[in-house]
Amino acid sequence: MKNINPKLGYVIVITFWLAILTLWSTKTQAQVNYCDSLTITGLQNQMLVEVNNLNTFIYWITTAPDGTVLGEDSTALHHTVFNYNPVIGLSYDTITTCIAYGAGGSYVNCCVTFIWNGTMWMKIGTQPMNLCDSVSYTILSGSGGNTTLQLNGIITPGFQGTILMWEWQVCDDALCYADTNQIGIFNQFTTTDTLKACLTTLLMVNNMIYTCTQCDSLIYGPAGWMMMNMGNPTAITELELNTNNDGKIYDLLGREIFEIQIGVMYIRNQKKYIIIK
Repeated sequence: MKNINPKLGYVIVITFWLAILTLWSTKTQAQVNYCDSLTITGLQNQMLVEVNNLNTFIYWITTAPDGTVLGEDSTALHHTVFNYNPVIGLSYDTITTCIAYGAGGSYVNCCVTFIWNGTMWMKIGTQPMNLCDSVSYTILSGSGGNTTLQLNGIITPGFQGTILMWEWQVCDDALCYADTNQIGIFNQFTTTDTLKACLTTLLMVNNMIYTCTQCDSLIYGPAGWMMMNMGNPTAITELELNTNNDGKIYDLLGREIFEIQIGVMYIRNQKKYIIIK
């Protein structure tokens, strides 16, 4: 019996699978995007990805933002993912699952990104250009030495969606404070502070979840708190933003936590926060 060249054997195997996939795709007449029906269940470190009410073999691959492959299945009905960052020894907060399947005589690829919100995985869609323009805020503040800062979240009339979460983060040069109501109230600052205020909202539109974040620098003027570009400030120390952010939450001992308690200080992106109500 003659030996087969290993390289020739590899080519034969690849050719065989390409032929199988071609035959399969020509027989599959799916007219929908399976990524629209992807569901994910399980814990942060291990989860199961499926397509609702579908009994079709699919090629799956899930990767982390740094390119690490977390799971891969060939022609499987569902997809098991083990989420582990080998560098820091923790789970990733963001993952992307891509699938390939036969549709209408061709081979289709699509991807879905999921984020871990501390309790469950959520599907994140690509943000339309004008979606985040539907959410903004105004500053409600008195003058005459009244330093209480009130930030009022505004939804554009006619917005066809749901606001799942309002999250305010206001920082001076030493500490950050948080609030999760549509109107955020902060009375911890003085007239000499320069503040960095950020609003993060989670929006649900057509059963897809989107996240929008906007940040502004605030100063205290004759009419109360105002955005920096509305006044003529002098001797202001601009806050430095830390760009090495992973979004994870830790207690003061450095342990990762997944639930934030009111009145208990926590750390996120190397800043200290406390929810006041």
